Amino acid sequence: MIELFFSQLLNGLAIGQVYALIALGFSLVFGVSNLINFAQGALFMLGAFFAFSGVTWLGLPLVVAAVLSVLLVTGLGMLLERVALRPLENGPWVAPVLSTLAISMIIDQLAEIVWSPEGQPFPLPFEEVTFFLAART
Repeated sequence: MIELFFSQLLNGLAIGQVYALIALGFSLVFGVSNLINFAQGALFMLGAFFAFSGVTWLGLPLVVAAVLSVLLVTGLGMLLERVALRPLENGPWVAPVLSTLAISMIIDQLAEIVWSPEGQPFPLPFEEVTFFLAART
């Protein structure tokens, strides 16, 4: 029972770090551009799917797939900023917000078409090893 508690505690800390990084990204983007970017979460998801595809479909090592997915999503984000946000710079304040919301929906639906709406198991990058934190007597 105590092992399950510590396992869930570590899982919670790990996912909490991901949430904190995403919140930090939202805060930085809003602070710099004064724009709520609804497409940011969709781009994070797309990066995870790019890494997944690199590992499963292309047979790349995890580190290479992760670096390539970061580069691809960075390029896509720069392209979206240039094509969908910069032309709306002098428009009404709601135009870029609606644009990022539409981009988010488009990316979500394209990801659903390409990778299916079913959950995808990410391949294990390491051997299956169990670590015990407390000795059982």
